[in-house]
Amino acid sequence: MRIIHVTSHFLPDVVGGVENYVYHLSKEFIKQGHDVKIFTSKSHRKTSSTKRFAGIPVIRLPTFFKMYNTPILPSLFFELIKEDADVIHAHLPHPMVYDIAAFIGHFKRIPLIVTVHNLEVGGSSLNKLFSKLYSNSLLHFTLRFAKRIITTTQQYIETAEILKKLRSKISVIPVGVDLTYLKIKYDKEKLRNGLNLSDKFVILFVSKLTASHRYKGLIYLFKALAKIKKIVPEIQLFIIGKGELRPYYEELTRKLRIEDKVTFTGFVDEDILIKYYTLADLLVLPSITKLEGFGMVALESLAFATPVISTNIAGVSEVLTKEKCGIVIEPQNSVALAKAIRTFVLDKELASTMGKKGRKIIAQKYNWVDISKRMLETYRELAE
Repeated sequence: MRIIHVTSHFLPDVVGGVENYVYHLSKEFIKQGHDVKIFTSKSHRKTSSTKRFAGIPVIRLPTFFKMYNTPILPSLFFELIKEDADVIHAHLPHPMVYDIAAFIGHFKRIPLIVTVHNLEVGGSSLNKLFSKLYSNSLLHFTLRFAKRIITTTQQYIETAEILKKLRSKISVIPVGVDLTYLKIKYDKEKLRNGLNLSDKFVILFVSKLTASHRYKGLIYLFKALAKIKKIVPEIQLFIIGKGELRPYYEELTRKLRIEDKVTFTGFVDEDILIKYYTLADLLVLPSITKLEGFGMVALESLAFATPVISTNIAGVSEVLTKEKCGIVIEPQNSVALAKAIRTFVLDKELASTMGKKGRKIIAQKYNWVDISKRMLETYRELAE
């Protein structure tokens, strides 16, 4: 099949859930012998460029300007009109880019699939206002051009009125984990001893530390640690990620007197992140708004048999509840979060059982090989 992906941003310029989703699907499609192209933005107004990223052809189009963090790509219209494909797969939340893909797909009679990762855009109040106006106007119109809408969880459909109205054309296909993660075998105790963590209960938090990622709820994790540090003094939290808010978060740890319990690692490469997943006892995803579409780091953590605490906002909470491989709490509730952390600290057997369940379910249901096959079935159905 000839498959076109259209996304506002892509690796390595921007690293995030949507970018990794497009990358892993494309990689699997190419392995299975299909032709894939990715159309995305570049950060300046210079001419278009086509280069391969990990073997995938990526056409990067000049950003004419940005409207509330959304790249405006006039040349996308002219590039797509020249393309011949069996399907176009576009990705929300960023507006404009999707709408061009929707129009071209409709005009050229190419089946359009859209994955709704989110319907909100983070950042300033103006960003949010623009996102709301778009969702209540143009998006209503162009979503009707889609032959199939993909959401990563069932629960997300129930949180958006626009999706409820289009329920008949929605399929739920989750995100996945690279199966190579399940083959990696580091010595957990050796890793922990190397970092002097043999007597510690290690918690991970993985996210960018930027203003647009405040929704990850890190401050509630800090407050939870402050509540239980005397009860469970052996806790050590690793914050993995970088961003302009790091000094603010560092100052907050000092105010809460937990600076000795928190280590900021900055950005780490994937091979180092894998080691942290391996040595950790727990990953926490305390998201506070629906900007948290799914929470892929939670699945990655489960692949290493590390259990997860999540709020019920994140899409992955559906997996944690259904598969019993983590604890789900209400958002913005540091008391509930502290209680959940304490549960895992005091009940090592529960943590081990949930971690093993998580790893097993990743192998069975949440891997990119199987998920890409499900997506291809959808493509073929529409192309026919």
